[in-house]
Amino acid sequence: MESKPFLTSKAGRILWTALTLVRLVIRLPFLLAYFSLEYFRPHPRWTLRQCIAHEILRIWFQYASAVELPFPQSLEPGAENERWAVIPVAEDKFYRSPLLDADIRPATVGGTWYPRKYQSQSDQQEKVILHCHGGAFVLSDARDRNCALAAKIMIQTTSAIIFFVDYRLCSSPAGRFPAALQDVVTSYLYILELGVPPSHVIISGDSAGGNLAVGLLRYIEENTDLIPKPSAALLWSPWLDLMMSPEDVENHHNFKLDYLPPELFTWAVREYRSRHLSVSHPYISPSHHPFPTMTPIWISVGNLEILRDQGVEFADDMQKIRGNHIEFCELSDVAHDTFMTAHLTGRVDKAVEGAANAAEFLRAIKSGVESK
Repeated sequence: MESKPFLTSKAGRILWTALTLVRLVIRLPFLLAYFSLEYFRPHPRWTLRQCIAHEILRIWFQYASAVELPFPQSLEPGAENERWAVIPVAEDKFYRSPLLDADIRPATVGGTWYPRKYQSQSDQQEKVILHCHGGAFVLSDARDRNCALAAKIMIQTTSAIIFFVDYRLCSSPAGRFPAALQDVVTSYLYILELGVPPSHVIISGDSAGGNLAVGLLRYIEENTDLIPKPSAALLWSPWLDLMMSPEDVENHHNFKLDYLPPELFTWAVREYRSRHLSVSHPYISPSHHPFPTMTPIWISVGNLEILRDQGVEFADDMQKIRGNHIEFCELSDVAHDTFMTAHLTGRVDKAVEGAANAAEFLRAIKSGVESK
């Protein structure tokens, strides 16, 4: 059995946590003084807060990657109370290749509703968004502490009811591919089982969650005899190419403008990859694997993020397929996944701008359908 690095042990994590905190305490006053001078800021239109948030986020992800930070998950309601849902596994017939794995089986999954649970009797005219959170498949969850502010922005702009699925993370032994995608399929079937018409369902995902949203859409397209198609898909800074190496990250022209360290990608890919499928497989790295779909897709990226090119290329490749409806939105002066980090970076304005663009996309689709 492959031995784990010292930093991932209990003693190693304690030591590295202490050293990281000391590093932060020493470095923060220097950063405040350094970035107070606009000349030294990474981008001319960034505020002092953005510069500091960028550095703190990078340090956080470097730390989490170094110690391979465990992220415990629970099916208990917690602070979400009645908005929390526990979803049983669907019938076996709904799980086909590539969801079949001798060791990784479909499991009960939890999730949080915003602003409230969907009510089958009174909410039949409401849109429902199934959202897959980001976190490189190894971090974060669907709890209020991570998703409440993003959900609030999405609700304000789209007027939808939203379900954030708490899919299994690959930082746990049973969370490698296809666990997360199994959970997302289970969640989609759960929403349909509540009586939500497929024409009212929107698939959504940010960062790694965008990867899962594409996987779900592809799976539905390949199994239309079993699962009806949603009305639309929203991809926020999607991570679509897991073949990207640490060197690719470091040499990217946006490397110094984004907070994602190469260590995070390395850790995530090592833990997420399937034992049976190549990392280049379409369900693991959707980049360069376009597919036909009747579901309109909206893709958003920040112009300063490392993953920008992946979003652009995927949009272009998908647009080339006849019948596909792809809309692309590029936000200026922001790095990765502003939709989820806006409350930290102070760029709520950009998160709202992106969400408003997505809402306009959804309204245009609805108008087009109704006019037919």
